[in-house]
Amino acid sequence: MAVLNINLKKRLSKVHKPRRRSIAISYVRERAAKLLHAEPYNVIIDPELSRRVQLAARRMEAVKIEVEKEGELIRAKFFNEEKAGEGKSKEAAKEAKNTSNDSNSTKQKK
Repeated sequence: MAVLNINLKKRLSKVHKPRRRSIAISYVRERAAKLLHAEPYNVIIDPELSRRVQLAARRMEAVKIEVEKEGELIRAKFFNEEKAGEGKSKEAAKEAKNTSNDSNSTKQKK
């Protein structure tokens, strides 16, 4: 699995507005294929990723994708940061809670 951050603004700034969404999808397909040394026609784009890419193309933003190789095919999905960093964020939240509890308890003791 690999994560790829694609800035659509660079690619789409000189493209006529009605064509931006379709060009954005093909660009994501090209970049995913290039990352794993394959052909763009072997890339399967997840429906959610397609929606997110079209929205990002409309707003001229960047989009993060997750790319996996499954035999000859390549599957591209939308990269969800909340799910990816779940374990770390829970630990960080617990640690932050513990430090806030410590400061509260010291204030109460004084």
